[in-house]
Amino acid sequence: MDYAPNLPGWGRAGLVEHLRAALAVDTAIENDINLAAVGELTRGAGTGLRDFVLISIGTGVGMGIVINGELYVGAGGAAGEVSFLPAVDADTTPDAAARGMTETVAAAAGIAHTAGLAGLQTGSVEEIFAAAAAGAPTARAVVAAEGRRIGALITAVTAILDPELIVLGGGIGHNLEPLEAAIADRMVELGPLRPRIVASALGADGVLVGAVSRALDTARTRLFERRAP
Repeated sequence: MDYAPNLPGWGRAGLVEHLRAALAVDTAIENDINLAAVGELTRGAGTGLRDFVLISIGTGVGMGIVINGELYVGAGGAAGEVSFLPAVDADTTPDAAARGMTETVAAAAGIAHTAGLAGLQTGSVEEIFAAAAAGAPTARAVVAAEGRRIGALITAVTAILDPELIVLGGGIGHNLEPLEAAIADRMVELGPLRPRIVASALGADGVLVGAVSRALDTARTRLFERRAP
């Protein structure tokens, strides 16, 4: 629950056991962004690469890490929880601490808040990006501010992991074209690191593709175990 504020009730006792009992099959609970990274590795932008990361920005902010061709989750499963990276334009509040500073300002609710402060009357992130594409100056400034936040996040990730590729996904992150210039400008300001950046090849299907890949891997392992003498 500490890492899933967007899933109310997820931390209640016995939930996983209830899910497994209801499904009546062996069940593994996976982080959706990790599954999306597996999807990109299997059939997306990361196919054939040894080291890359998927940064997803949408309702929340998260990252899946692939090292040496394998998903890396860390000692306690928290590798890639980049929502908790500090953000200079986030207030230090209990809510920001619970959700993570980067998620508070860079995810959908943060963009909507920024737009409201700028006087932009709009109801959704999609409308903000549409207004920016139509040339509305305020909307363009809001999108550029988001690009700068993403640029700072990518710089921090690259300084630590030095991946072959950064894949951007999620409802916001996949909009690479309108964000790209601001991302690049911010990265130039922060130093010499210049990773290759692409939009997700799978989009919203990445999590499903990753889940199917995981299930197939498990099925193959069990099949070979049964065939072994």
